[in-house]
Amino acid sequence: VAYRTMQQGEFTKALEMYIANGNYSGAGMAYCALKLYDDAVINFQKANDFSGAGIAYMGKRAYEKAIQNFEKAGNRSGLGLVYLGKRDFQKAREHFVKANDQPGLGLTYLGEHKFKEARDCFNKAGDKNGLGLVLMAENKYDEALKIFNASKDFSQIGMVYVGKREY
Repeated sequence: VAYRTMQQGEFTKALEMYIANGNYSGAGMAYCALKLYDDAVINFQKANDFSGAGIAYMGKRAYEKAIQNFEKAGNRSGLGLVYLGKRDFQKAREHFVKANDQPGLGLTYLGEHKFKEARDCFNKAGDKNGLGLVLMAENKYDEALKIFNASKDFSQIGMVYVGKREY
């Protein structure tokens, strides 16, 4: 129930449910959604959830601590995301390749403005929203809007209108 509540964007309500059930990892995710990263780290540590702690540290932009936690968890995709956040595309690509993470590779190529390669990765993964991101980067806003409307990704729909300068 708490997970569905999170999906509906009711993070505070979900947090209360996770705490009531002693689910520290769930509470950590709710705290991350609320951008309360210090509280998230505490809960992930209680759960021995190193990947979750890595996510919280990424939210704080404490990249070295994120790397330490993702390494402890053996989470290559998490490491790829950290290096992507640091804009170290070579290291990000190395980790995403080792993790066989096509969407992660797609994001790396997108960051490097290699749109064909990004599109290939997102197609291989069946990641429609990733394709929408490529279209946005190529200023093909109407095509991107169709994808995001189909997936009901309202934050990306908003970003399309920002890109189109239609406020």
